[in-house]
Amino acid sequence: MASKGRGRTRKGEGGRGRGRGSLAGLTERKVKEAFGERSIGKGEEYLLGGHVVEAVDLGDSLWGRVQGREYDPYVVTIGLKDGEPVPRCTCPMGGACKHGAALALRWARDPGSFTDSVALLRSLGRMQKGGLVSLMERMLRSDPSLVERVNGMLQGGRRGVDLKGLVRRLESALELETGRGRRGEAAREAWRTLELADGLVEDGRPEEAAHVSLLTAEAAMDAICSWVDDSNGSLGDAIGEAAETFVRSIEASGRAGVRSELVPRVARLCGRDGYDLGTEEMLTAVATEGDAGTMERELVRAFEERSPGRGVQEASWVMVDIYEHLGMTDSVVRVATEAIGGAHGPAIAARALMAAGRREEAARMLATCPLIVDEGDLEAAEMVVEVAGELARTGLGDTVDVERALAAGRVLLPIVLLHGRKEDADQLASTMERLGLGGRWAEHERAERRRLKGSMRSSSSDGR
Repeated sequence: MASKGRGRTRKGEGGRGRGRGSLAGLTERKVKEAFGERSIGKGEEYLLGGHVVEAVDLGDSLWGRVQGREYDPYVVTIGLKDGEPVPRCTCPMGGACKHGAALALRWARDPGSFTDSVALLRSLGRMQKGGLVSLMERMLRSDPSLVERVNGMLQGGRRGVDLKGLVRRLESALELETGRGRRGEAAREAWRTLELADGLVEDGRPEEAAHVSLLTAEAAMDAICSWVDDSNGSLGDAIGEAAETFVRSIEASGRAGVRSELVPRVARLCGRDGYDLGTEEMLTAVATEGDAGTMERELVRAFEERSPGRGVQEASWVMVDIYEHLGMTDSVVRVATEAIGGAHGPAIAARALMAAGRREEAARMLATCPLIVDEGDLEAAEMVVEVAGELARTGLGDTVDVERALAAGRVLLPIVLLHGRKEDADQLASTMERLGLGGRWAEHERAERRRLKGSMRSSSSDGR
């Protein structure tokens, strides 16, 4: 009788071996489709040349080390998303590279050659305490670098996480990379620290997890701002992962004080983030009404350091979202009108007032919005039409400056028609009808359709 679970064998395109869950679908055909001809060719050479020095089956993903041209082997992970391989590598290419191809080809052809982590854990679970301690002793003696990592993952009870020690490790990794040319060291240490943060969340210690994940994000941002090579995106990914862990930790923490403690640091981190790496979500997680003023000041300072002369305006865009999240309508109006200005400021303020049920104020605010005639103000045009339509729907259409609404609609219409968004086109027409502009709008829409049709014919003729 065939045994169940991990011992069962399967047919692969290049051999026989075990396969479990989604990884069983990682066939040689899929590998070749995912990596492309060039990477597959080089990966084939690496596989046959013995460059895959470690290969581990983690159950839902693969992990391995592949020796490249650098002294240290590259670390490769491969998961599946919607049935397709998702590779990551610490090499400059970062993903669909020859190192990933070599590991994936080995799995497709000989999955039985991978160390089975699930079976290993099962075996460890059957060992006596003395045997486990003896095994750990041999491991730690053969690789002393594991001592600090294991110790950090096992810290518990009354003893808190050594944050100063973590700072030293992260700073040392950055120094090794910038000062001694150890490529990828900063990213590797950041991911190791994230393992600790994840473990703290699982152990029910969310406040410590929040501190550790924030520390990791700050260190990775320091590395990026020090012009460390992140062409493979590993540091950016670490910040994104740290942001997710941080948000989970804050949500799990019942103590409001932890938010206040971290607000200045998170605000400074967000101000340094020029790559949309998820730090705004961290800011939202710690935002409270009482700390909003501090958050705004710290954001302005951080943005000003990054973009001198533009700090107030750039910080204001972030704070609008924060104040909306907190339901602080008057603060949204203040920031939008005083700092953002232009067409966007009054439009944002009018939308916030409308959402708060302050319809008459929204109508008055809308009347201060400049006529929008430029596609660069597309988002503002959408808000103007949205607020005007809502005012008309609630019986306050006569309070709307219809010329402003008409101008905003004219900016939107070409985009809507070009993208074939019929529902949006119908919504625009309905809004204009409520505002008493049905006839003028219908005439304008017909003219715009003719213009776009002629423009497309002209482009087609030029192409021939």
